[in-house]
Amino acid sequence: MDLILNYLGFSVGVNLLMFVIAYIFQTDKITDISYSVTFIAIAAFGLFQSEHSLVDIIFFALVLIWGVRLGSYLMYRIHKIGKDDRFDHIRVNFVSFLFFWVMQGLTCCIVMIPIILSFQSVAKVPSGLFLIGLVISILGLIIELIADQQKFQFKLKQPDKFMSSGLFKYVQHPNYAGELLFWWGILLASLSYTNWYVSLIGPLWITFIIVAFSGVRILQRNWKERYGADPDFQLYQKQTSKIIPGIY
Repeated sequence: MDLILNYLGFSVGVNLLMFVIAYIFQTDKITDISYSVTFIAIAAFGLFQSEHSLVDIIFFALVLIWGVRLGSYLMYRIHKIGKDDRFDHIRVNFVSFLFFWVMQGLTCCIVMIPIILSFQSVAKVPSGLFLIGLVISILGLIIELIADQQKFQFKLKQPDKFMSSGLFKYVQHPNYAGELLFWWGILLASLSYTNWYVSLIGPLWITFIIVAFSGVRILQRNWKERYGADPDFQLYQKQTSKIIPGIY
């Protein structure tokens, strides 16, 4: 428990530092990349305290690649659009904005629990479960990369249209599907070195955030407001699964 609390304090501390800068300058450029920065910072903090085994280095590399990819994409996107509309109502409110940053710090730490615990394990060697989880995580990373790129290019050309091509033909939120694959793969990869019932908290939390809190739920609501009267959108909603083809 003390271990998780130490990482929690570190994660929230990193976010509070970025909050001060973002609030003073009222900028979304830090806010949009802060999520990725926090994960990379936690991974670096954990690697520093680990035994630096091959497993530790691979876990760090996975988070680094995931974070740099996502952070670069969000940085490029915010450079193009100028600001993030999601923060319009909270950016100027000190308490609401602070709450966002604290919750982000908490979330990043919780999602990283499988890797945090793995870093503390000793005498680690790549196991069969580790390799299977690694493949799943890389697959998720690739899916998320392709989906984000497809949607970004589509929105540059047709900003007022909903997207139903590319990976979006098969599920409404392929980027989230890739994100979930990445973190559930991390869980599987960590099971040889951690207690599964503790590590399970990480992917369950990110699944809850994406499906029921700030991901799919909000996008679905926004889409209905923007495209709800479009018959093609209504058909797309009925025929296309949200994240898992044929299931959800």
